Amino acid sequence: MTPRTTHAPLSLMVSASFVVVAAWYFGVHSRQASVDQLKVELESQTSEIEQGKADEAAFGAGLSAMIQRMEQESSLYRAAWAHSSDAAVLYRGFDEAAQDAGVRVVRLEPSKGGIRTERQGASIETHGFVVEVEGVFEGVMRFIRQVQYGGGMTRIKSIRLYPAVDTEASESSVRAIVQSEHVSVRGLFEEDGP
Repeated sequence: MTPRTTHAPLSLMVSASFVVVAAWYFGVHSRQASVDQLKVELESQTSEIEQGKADEAAFGAGLSAMIQRMEQESSLYRAAWAHSSDAAVLYRGFDEAAQDAGVRVVRLEPSKGGIRTERQGASIETHGFVVEVEGVFEGVMRFIRQVQYGGGMTRIKSIRLYPAVDTEASESSVRAIVQSEHVSVRGLFEEDGP
């Protein structure tokens, strides 16, 4: 064999290897870098999606808690308004407040009603009462506080205190004439009727 023929296959193999390495470097290696970059982007987007799910769950829990608090508050308002709109419940409430405070109801009667307003399907109405009670001063004050804060939406319009004139009452007894207004609201919530 001639030296030229022995080097030809070797140089052909070296040239072919060089071409293969260059093709891999410029073709496959650049694509591998693109694949690696896409993997990094995929991991980043997956992380953002997971963070979004966590944020959505936290927002949903906060929203649920807010809705629950609003439902509790609306129940309190409904209960207060329902209490103030039923005259029988109000009469019973006066009697219970007097009994709890240790005073005697001398007179209980409705007084002139106050405002009645209807707007956008809701009606607001006030009911007035005059109640006269007799007992020790501390008991009368307990009665007034209980009417004010335990009788739904209530406003005490006036209080008149006098010494008790009943001979059976003790010397420290007083007589109080209390004028109150009780506000009832209907039709504000969807479940309420006008």
